Amino acid sequence: MRFPAASETFASSDIHEVVLNGHEVSVYCMRSTAPDFKKLVKERNLEKIPIDSLDMGNLLSGLKLLVVHPVMFFSLLFWCFKNSWSNPTHFFKSIALIPRSFYIFFKIRDYKPDVVHLFWGHYPSIVGYLVRRYLPNLCLSIFLGAYDLTTNYKCSWDLAKKSHIVWTHSYYNLELLKKMGVSVEKVNVVHRGIDLESVYEIQKNMDPFKIITAGRLVRGKEFEFLLRLFSCLAKKRPEFSLVILGDGPERKNLEKLSVSLGIRKKVKFLGHVKHQEVFKQMSKGHLFLFFSSNPSERLPNVIKEAMACGCICITNSTPGIEELISDGFNGFIVEKDITEVLKKIDQIYDDQKMASIVAGNAIKTIQSRFNRKIQMKKYCDIWHACVVGRRVTF
Repeated sequence: MRFPAASETFASSDIHEVVLNGHEVSVYCMRSTAPDFKKLVKERNLEKIPIDSLDMGNLLSGLKLLVVHPVMFFSLLFWCFKNSWSNPTHFFKSIALIPRSFYIFFKIRDYKPDVVHLFWGHYPSIVGYLVRRYLPNLCLSIFLGAYDLTTNYKCSWDLAKKSHIVWTHSYYNLELLKKMGVSVEKVNVVHRGIDLESVYEIQKNMDPFKIITAGRLVRGKEFEFLLRLFSCLAKKRPEFSLVILGDGPERKNLEKLSVSLGIRKKVKFLGHVKHQEVFKQMSKGHLFLFFSSNPSERLPNVIKEAMACGCICITNSTPGIEELISDGFNGFIVEKDITEVLKKIDQIYDDQKMASIVAGNAIKTIQSRFNRKIQMKKYCDIWHACVVGRRVTF
């Protein structure tokens, strides 16, 4: 919907990899630019990627196109109503996005790309409907991740059934897609990979008593629980410190909580930092803790990055997490319970040989199964097969 976004580094990484595979990429966003747009574009080396975001000019152009093409407009309006009438919020949001969707569609019509890929499969499916109906020879590709599925936007359900290619990033999602009426035979499960080359540039410089966590500072990410956990740990082991990477609406509340818990001097809130700095901080950490109650959590990228950097990861059970972590082999899956997590930390520090093996297995797991180059090559191969009239599966 918005690109680039501070909390979605993976989107920039994926696009870079597609370009490195020899393809041209243009990005059309449903929303306006973020306040830090220019900073993020420079930080993530996106200057050469054409990015078209919502503004007043193209909004007015989209409204004019509605007037010029009333049959197309009413067809889309009926489709949105048919699929979202039972959820007024979805329906009215759909109506609000129609002018921008028209503008993007006509840009696609003029540009004539080989593939139209919906990076998010919820509201961008409005554009997908126009492409599938009025440009049927274009290869239409849609990604339906955990957030798309939990949004419960039925327009995306309908479009997924008609798209040439459907993607998801976890086998856990297949049952959800099946319930939506999407044939699982047409779904390609490709785990999101990480930029291992950037990891290799960082030299491991571990502080055995440094704990790292990362993510958007929102309630569903359970940073409050993590601070309370750390306050208990710090009483037992005062040598420990905690680094929190990321920003969000809960930051001030979390900083206040760290003061009230008496751990403010032991906790560093670094906010949003460059991706390379994330890897540098993770390379200094011994433990990486991540807890979430977010229903759309799937194989978090921050855990993959921490594993690649040699951290021992402790997390709670979230949908599909077993596809990434095998408990006791390359990390630990625990109940979100302070006592249990503290016991696990004690176990790790009491058996350094076991801890070293787990950290090594974590690195090997990411290298073999979550390499961004390999994962995005799968995307490019399947898109190519769609364009030339074949289908490839992995």
